[in-house]
Amino acid sequence: MKKLADRTFWWIELFAGLGFMTVGFFQDCSLTFGTAIISLALWPTLFLSAAACIYRLLHFKTYSKSRGFWLIAALCVTYLLSTFLNRRYGWYENIRTLIMQGILFLMVYCYKESRSAEDIRKRRVWIGFYLSVCAVLTVMSFAYMLLGKNEIFYPETPEMPLYYTGFYWGRLYGVYWDPNIGALMCCVSLLLAIGIFSKNHNIILRIAMGCLVVLDVMYITFSDSRACHIAFVAGVIVFAVYYIMKNCRNKVVILFAVVAVALSAVLPTAIKSGYNSFAVQKSTSSSSGSHSGSGTSSNSSGKHSTATQLVIRPEETNAADISNRRIDIWKSAIEIFKRKTGFRCGA
Repeated sequence: MKKLADRTFWWIELFAGLGFMTVGFFQDCSLTFGTAIISLALWPTLFLSAAACIYRLLHFKTYSKSRGFWLIAALCVTYLLSTFLNRRYGWYENIRTLIMQGILFLMVYCYKESRSAEDIRKRRVWIGFYLSVCAVLTVMSFAYMLLGKNEIFYPETPEMPLYYTGFYWGRLYGVYWDPNIGALMCCVSLLLAIGIFSKNHNIILRIAMGCLVVLDVMYITFSDSRACHIAFVAGVIVFAVYYIMKNCRNKVVILFAVVAVALSAVLPTAIKSGYNSFAVQKSTSSSSGSHSGSGTSSNSSGKHSTATQLVIRPEETNAADISNRRIDIWKSAIEIFKRKTGFRCGA
């Protein structure tokens, strides 16, 4: 009976995890964002996830031993504290987000310490599904850019933002409604692909993961997401430290790790600079050619502006602040917390 129950909930957890990722892809893709298809995927996912969480609560002692459990509990407590302190600005959305994220984290990061081959296979299915769908969306994003398929979606309700597809404002949106979200998903895909590449010796799989890494790096570059560039570098540093500690006497591994960190920091910026130089040169040549032709001067400005739109956005005037004023926002958050709680240093 116990084996049947374990097997049943193995399948429930498998489809619940796939459902969560499907909802996430639908929510992040501009082609499905704000449509009814999200609800069609969401409610079955919530039902399966609730069943999986109930099963884990019934086996609390087993799952509480996993390394991620108490970290998730601390995250939920701090999230609730923040929601309570800022309740005047709204609490319903925060509670709903906490429930969704809490269920997801409990499913992904809480596990039985004695991992069976079946549990490992389940996680491989999740990773394979994520990498496959992310690769398809990223390829579609570059297809939109190359075909010049740029669109603006105006919100049907006040709650929905104005969003784009294609290449706008010097950033690649592609089929993601926010380039930062697309870059973040590519960053996760990239780090997973590096992990698979390093642990598998299958030539075909390694070639596929190598192509995926290149694709993800290109999207992160063209999205011009500084936050994801930092996340990319931080992830590679973690990999590098892990392999150096594991192979501390192998000088080749140490050299490779150092080179990988340096490339992760420099490569997106180098690609951006090289591409922008090429795009500007192409724009200038196109403009000069249109001026030299007879009766084409009226179209020259249009050609120039179209070409200029394909330049990745240049550095902003506040580029001296590498955090893009995020540190100032964090400082103000601390000040708000002190004011709300009456906390005083040295009191």
